[in-house]
Amino acid sequence: MKLILIAALATSAAAFAPSQSGRNSVALRAAGSAEIEAALAASKKYGATSKEARVLWDIVEEMDASDNSAAFKPAVEDAEYESKVKALSQMLTKTKDELDQVRKLADELKGVKIAAAPSSSGQASPDQTDATKSALA
Repeated sequence: MKLILIAALATSAAAFAPSQSGRNSVALRAAGSAEIEAALAASKKYGATSKEARVLWDIVEEMDASDNSAAFKPAVEDAEYESKVKALSQMLTKTKDELDQVRKLADELKGVKIAAAPSSSGQASPDQTDATKSALA
């Protein structure tokens, strides 16, 4: 049992350990390759923490942050998807209309006065007595 607990602890602790592979490269989509190459060259020539390299990497980051290509992608062009969205929209409209009718009817019913039930003298009618006797028999 202790061996299983130790193995589980070692396995879960490995998830929080730093990566052994060192720095991972990040692909920057929006920044042009010329800007990335210039930033790499400045890092090699002046050092990664130099002012020159940091300025060039800031330019690369700003270009990547200003990438709005996702906003300009065309809408989904799938006929099946479009037809299902249209059907869902129609169903929601129909459901909304029906719900509005139910609300209107409920509001109308609020004003209806219900007549009081006729009071009984406490004795059953002959028909009720006959029905009770036949049900018990």
